[in-house]
Amino acid sequence: MAKAAPLIIGQAHGAGFYVGDITDDGVKYHLIVAPKATGEAFKKWIDTTMVSTSKTNGPGNTAAILNNQTVTYPAAQFCADLRIGGFDDWYLPSKDELDVAYKARKALAAIGEAFADSYFWSSTEYSTVYAWYQTFYSGYPGYQDDSPKTNGNYVRAFRRLII
Repeated sequence: MAKAAPLIIGQAHGAGFYVGDITDDGVKYHLIVAPKATGEAFKKWIDTTMVSTSKTNGPGNTAAILNNQTVTYPAAQFCADLRIGGFDDWYLPSKDELDVAYKARKALAAIGEAFADSYFWSSTEYSTVYAWYQTFYSGYPGYQDDSPKTNGNYVRAFRRLII
């Protein structure tokens, strides 16, 4: 059996766009970002507990967030509720997954799928008050006082495919 051709950053694939790879717990994955028109929104994170601390496992973080029934989680819920191209495995990306997408920003911009020049929530918590975010105008990942979980920031849903 012939090997499939390698994916190219920005290539349409799996109902979204390929942005790169990540290794999580010894397994390598292709990361797919949702189309901007249907997979990006401005949402609050909202939470006062710490349940999702992985820097590489967005699906696991999203599941942990949504299984914690103490409050609603608009950012994670938006991603988990998506149904795009027949796929329902969208999730709020982890800190390191967002960094992979930041590195693909020029390829995404070239095809009209750029992230907004703003803050994007990750599913990785820093504390009970802050979650990690990624800035898409500078690439800086942060959790500073300027953006507690009760603030609104952008979210963009991801999927992952085992390589």
